[in-house]
Formats: sequence, C-alpha cells, structure tokens
Amino acid sequence: MNDLFPVFKNPSHYVGTEYNSVHKDLKNVKLRWALVFPDLYPVGMSYLGLQLLYSLLNSSPYIWAERAFAPHPVVGEILKKNKIPLFSLESKTPLKEFDVIGFSLTHELCYTTVLYILDLAEIPFLAEKREDNFPIIIAGGDATFNPEPVSPFFDLFFIGEAEEAIFEISDKILEAKENNISKLELLKELSKIVGVHVPLFKSSPNYKVERRILVSLDSVPFPENPIIPFGKPVHDRFTVEISKGCTRGCRFCLAGMVSRPVRERSLENIKEIVKKGLLNTGYEEISFLSLSSGDFSKIEDLLFFTFSICNKNKISISLPSLRIDSFNDPIFLRHIAKIRKTGITLAPEAGSQRLRNIINKTITHDEIIEFAKILKKLGWQNLKLYFMVGLPFEREDDVLEIADLCFEIDKVFRSSKRHNLTVSVAGFIPKPHTPFQWTKQEDFSSIKDKIFSLKSKLRSRKTIKLRWHDPKMSFIEGVFSRGDEKLAHVLITAYKNGDILTSWDEFFNFDVWLKSFEKCDIDPYTYTNSRSINDPLPWDYICCGVSKKFLINELKKAEREEVTYDCRYNNCLGCGVCNKDKKIQPILNTDKPNNSIQNIESYPKEKVRYFYKIWYEKIEESRFLSQIELQKCIERILRRAQFPMCFSEGFHPKPLLSFGRALSVGIESLCEWFVVGTYKELDPSILNSLNQKSIKGLCFYFIERLPKKVISYPKAEKYLLFLKKKTKPSKNPYIKQISQKDESVIELIFSWEKDYKNPIQIVKETFFGLEEKDFLLRKIVQAIE
Repeated sequence: MNDLFPVFKNPSHYVGTEYNSVHKDLKNVKLRWALVFPDLYPVGMSYLGLQLLYSLLNSSPYIWAERAFAPHPVVGEILKKNKIPLFSLESKTPLKEFDVIGFSLTHELCYTTVLYILDLAEIPFLAEKREDNFPIIIAGGDATFNPEPVSPFFDLFFIGEAEEAIFEISDKILEAKENNISKLELLKELSKIVGVHVPLFKSSPNYKVERRILVSLDSVPFPENPIIPFGKPVHDRFTVEISKGCTRGCRFCLAGMVSRPVRERSLENIKEIVKKGLLNTGYEEISFLSLSSGDFSKIEDLLFFTFSICNKNKISISLPSLRIDSFNDPIFLRHIAKIRKTGITLAPEAGSQRLRNIINKTITHDEIIEFAKILKKLGWQNLKLYFMVGLPFEREDDVLEIADLCFEIDKVFRSSKRHNLTVSVAGFIPKPHTPFQWTKQEDFSSIKDKIFSLKSKLRSRKTIKLRWHDPKMSFIEGVFSRGDEKLAHVLITAYKNGDILTSWDEFFNFDVWLKSFEKCDIDPYTYTNSRSINDPLPWDYICCGVSKKFLINELKKAEREEVTYDCRYNNCLGCGVCNKDKKIQPILNTDKPNNSIQNIESYPKEKVRYFYKIWYEKIEESRFLSQIELQKCIERILRRAQFPMCFSEGFHPKPLLSFGRALSVGIESLCEWFVVGTYKELDPSILNSLNQKSIKGLCFYFIERLPKKVISYPKAEKYLLFLKKKTKPSKNPYIKQISQKDESVIELIFSWEKDYKNPIQIVKETFFGLEEKDFLLRKIVQAIE
C-alpha cells in the first residue's frame, strides 16, 4: 500500500499516523468500527462528531474505531486501477472487512459521495443486496432527520445524539457476532434502542422513531486527546463543545429545532478540558462550539479563564458568536480587545426588520449598527455578514435592504485604514422539522437574479466583498432535503454519470443532475414546491421532540410578522421537547460567578537569549508530510513538550522557528534541522520530551547551541537511492557522483552549485523508466565538501 502513496495527491491524508490516532493489537479487539466521513480529509477531520465517537469507542479495550474519508478523485482512480478496495487509515484494512461502518451525514450534498465510498470499498449500494457477511452500515448526523432519499443504502439510521447509544449498538452487534445471529434478527434487536431507525421495519403499523437526547453533557467524556490532522483542515484548532441545543427559535433552522432543550457542559468540566486539551494537542488556537455560544450562561467567566491560559502560551481564541448584550461589561470589553483580530461573524440573515421578524431573528437594526461600532472601537477591521434570499414572504425591497444595511455598517468602519466587510449570501432552503418545512423553495434562476441585483448595488463600495453560494447547488440540496425514497434512484444515476463531492464547486455539475432526474422520470420541482400543512410528509415518523402543532403555530406567526421570544429568558412556549416528568429539561450553569478569575495575569514577553539548531530524522510515514505540514507539526510538538521557545511581536505572535531547505514530499532524511530561539538554556534531555510528543517517523536526535541565528544551505548533499526495479543512469548536471552499493542501492551526491531542483525529479530524469513508486530516496549526509 505504501508503495502507492508517492503518487497519491496529498499522501499525508492517507497514512493514518497522526498524533493521538489510535492503533490497537487485533488480538485484543472483538469489534471493529470504521467511522466514515463522506468528504475529503480536510473537511472530515474538522468534524467534531467524528472525533467524539472515535474517542468514545476507542476508550473500550475491546473496540477499535478507525477512520476513512472520500479519497480525492485522483486517488480514487489509482485505487480502481490497482484493484485496491478503499481502506481505513489506521490499519489499511478494506472497509468491507469491518463489523460496522458508520457514516456521518451532515448535509444532503454528500449523498453521491456515500455511493462513491461504497463503490470503492466494493460494497453493494442497496442494503437488500448485502448478505450477512457485509458490515452493518449505519448513518447518523443532521441529514438523517429526513433519511428517506438514502434509505435504501443503509441498514439503520441513528436519530439524535449518539454518545451513550453508541455502546448499546456496539454491544448488540458484538453479541450477534459472537453468537452467529442473522442480520435480520440483529436489526430487530437494534430497533429496540431509542434513536435507532431500521428502514426495513418502517411499514410496520404506527411506526415511530424517537430522537435520542443526551441529558447530561458531563456524563460522557469529551475528547481531550483529539487527532491532530496532517495538512490544514477547514477548522484547524482545538474545539470545545460547551453546550447543545438552542431555543432562539429561528424558523429556518433545522439544528435549532431538533437539538432542544439547551444543555450546558459544567464550567468546571470545560476548564479541565481546555487545560488538558491545549496541552495534549499543541494547538495555537481554541474555539468554543455551540449553536449559540453567546447564550452560554457563564460565557464571561469561561472567556476570562481562557484568556489567562492563552495569554501565557500565546494561543489565540476564535471568538464565538456572542450576544450583543455580552458586550456591556467594561472588564470583559477590555480583555475582548486583546484577542487576535482575525475577524468576527454576524448573521442578520435578512436586510429588513420585517423579514427578520418573519424568520424570528430578533436582532434589531439599531443593535446591529451598535454592534459594529463596538467592534470598531475594540480594533476589529474585518467583519463577516451572512444573509439569505428567497425567504418565505420576501419582497423585492427586503432584498435591497441587505445592501442598505451593509452600506451603514461599512460607513461605521470607514475611518479604519484597512477594513473589510465580507457579505455572504445564500438561497433559502426549507428544512424538515422547521416551521418553514411547508413553504416553497424559490427557483434557482430567481435566486440568481436577486444575488446579482445585490452585486450591482454593492459594486460601488470596494471595501465590501460579496460572496454567494451557487443557487443551482442550493436547488439540489433543497430537493433532497424534503425528498422521499424515490430519489435514491436519482442518486445512483447521478453517481454513475460522474457526480461526487457535490458541495465542491470544482466537481459540481448541474447538467448531470438534470439528466439524472429526467432519466428517472422525476420532476425535481415536486420537492421544492409548497405543501399543505395537512399533507403527510416523508419524515413524519421521525419524532424530533418539537410538535407539529408548535411548528404550524410558528408558521402562522411568520405570516403575521410576529416574533417568538426565547423561552430561556421568557415563558415556556410549549414546543413539546421538555418532558412533564422533568427528565429532559434545560440544564444550565447556576453556580455563582467566580470574581477572582476576572483579574487576568499579565505575562511579559520573553526575550530571545539563545539560538539552537535541532537535528531530526524524517523517515517512514512522516516522509509524506509537505514542508508546510512538517513545520506546523514540529511547532505543535514543541508546544506539547512545553518547549521554552520565543515568539514574534504583534497580535498574532509566531514561534521564532527557521527551517532548512524544504524537502520534497516522499523523500526520507536522516539529517534535517531547524533553528529556534529560546528564553533559557536547553538541556540535552529536552530531546526525550520532544520524541515523547512526536509522531511516527519523526525523531529528534541532536541539539547544538549557536552563537547567533545562522541559516545556510549546503552546496552538495549525499543520498541513497533504493530501487525496486533495474535501471541504468544517464548523465545529469545535478548529480556530482554515482556509486553502486549493491544491486538495488545506489549512492548519489547531488550538487546545488547552480541552483536547487527537486531530487525526485532529478532521479526520474536520470534513471530511465523510473516512476515515484519504483524507488525510495533517502538523504544521509548534509553539507558535502
């Protein structure tokens, strides 16, 4: 398998040896899970749900959970060509050999990518075609609140929060495996678990599936040792989930309806997670995850505490979405101003107050402007705004008011030298289990016209950048959002016609979808049209907690342009989520605030006193790291080892690290180095600390003190070339000397007198017929005289 990695695109995404990845002895493993995210590695590794389930399952001594992602199409073709079924990252085991495969379905545009993964894994698409020897295939995530379009592909769906149920499911599957119980009997047993939906049994009388709710967030361990991805994921930071649920009641929001009630993680628990997580990961940034972080009852206390830790260790905080009334405490404001000014996001969703009332976005025009003034005063220069067009009951003037609001905010920042206002616009998509689930989705051509009318109006301001989501892509998402089981045939047809990674602009092909609908004799507009509140809906058997009566009432209030205020701060709205027996109720932090944490300790900037050159080997899987990936990896190793490095000045301090010449991906080296500035002398034992916090194949072996910061590049270097096929060399000006050590090993001395060139490319030019999979190149000596 490793022989093909050199020709993979982004090979580091497939090696599976990241820091904190779990590798177990199969002799002790009784049940094997493959956790699959149907998108590319950088997206999947940003998904907290995968990290959470990975950590929970691997906490069991008899369960091994591994990962798999959609390979890049270039890699997918290589696998097909070489007849290699898609495999897990950690053990390189084909997915079809696992006991369970769990897919995360976070949005509807990933559906054909699910088929792409099953195809590469040599697993039949349809559950009815899979015999008992195939894995149990499960799906979870927000998209499963209407599982109908992908219902034929899965043995079961999990609806809701799986932190506790994941072990109930595992125990049932393990019992069936050990007792040779049939898949049908196993599915019957699994269907008894709250939250499990088995499509095979849907036709049973009065069939209902109740969403699973995790009552106490503190009852389940949060991952303090998440996997540190290679490369740059979409969200490259330590993420802490501080609460679940939101009762703001935005009428377009699926997550806000199906995640109730609000449950907070205890402040003391979060503090421990923050301290341990930052130390265990080496991340230089932390973020707090919640549907409405500003509503966390102890947000000020949490941020004061986090400021103290981050101030000491030069870690930046990704500012969560805060309520405007969070910005009223002078002490809080003063410390907010110290945060790295990377940008902040506000989502008015609509330009006019009338339309904000309709969608129940209760933020007012004056509050938005005041918010902008506060941000400017605190030093922010970049602001992102999110809007939707095509909302129910929208008028032409509502759309144009988006531009007017942006002009006012832009005016607030006018005196700033380099301010930027980024405006993102997307077409509205009705979602199941929301008050707008019955409304029409506007045609993509109409959405496009509205976006371009905004573009025309905003063109006069160079400081405003308009970005938009492809209306055609939103149209496809909307069709499957409220679709039924008939659409499964469209998905298979679209995949066979080349559709995968639908949410990526570079892969999206609208014509493929139109032809697929036509071939299956399905009118997509059937699914985007409005529906009667009396009509049965494909997802009616899914009970998310919020009653249909409440949703209908909210729809009628939207028609009357009335708002519904948050029940956290007002009376109960009777949405149906909170049980009468009070087993499921909002859980908030109610302890008194700790005023002592408001005095944030100030840490002076450490002066650079010493420079050291640290030598290391880069072998085995680590050779597939790019130079950028390697540098970030080493920085985080130093942080994890609590290395006394110094940082640069400014709002975004960076470690004082300098590296030698970049080594091309795929080359091993026994003699790489970097130079680092420190504020105290180093003991050679620091190398042990670095190696304990390192990754496989990256070993630090020597440290030397420098009189000053010195960076110089060698004029010649010695390499070993390990051949997997016979070949003869030709002359090359970049090769100073060639020595045959044995039949398969050649010693090369590369000359860089003229300039530097990729050694792999030189080898391919010098030795006829060699491809990257046919050899291994290892640097063994640097600076040959």
